[in-house]
Amino acid sequence: MIEIYYCSECGVNLTRGKCLNSGHEPWIAPSRMGHLESSFLNAMKYDSTNKLDSYRYLFLDKCVHRAIKSGKNIPDEYIEQLGEMATSKRVRRMIVILEGLIGIKSAMGGNNHNRQVDVKYLEDEYLRYHNYKLRDSL
Repeated sequence: MIEIYYCSECGVNLTRGKCLNSGHEPWIAPSRMGHLESSFLNAMKYDSTNKLDSYRYLFLDKCVHRAIKSGKNIPDEYIEQLGEMATSKRVRRMIVILEGLIGIKSAMGGNNHNRQVDVKYLEDEYLRYHNYKLRDSL
């Protein structure tokens, strides 16, 4: 199993132990991201239709660990609801987003079975077994 490490300042995955994001700048949310337009997960390129669990998990992990800030036309409240990077609040918000998509029964497309698997992954890896360390659990 390959271990992936994330920068504790900006959440970019490390390359050979170093962060290539020299200024540790947060990811700027695109203008299409919001409650109704495109979810945070979608904007970060998560795709529930991908058949490989491990591939989806990579994108979910990036969503947990990446620092973000509001972009043009993005309400600060939306970013605040996501919580800080690498916190249980962020993981719980991602679960709420996934469960909301499951709840509307694929009206927006995607694969609900994979979303359910992904919710379990987030719960197990971050909240139950703490295989990844979160800032608020240190």
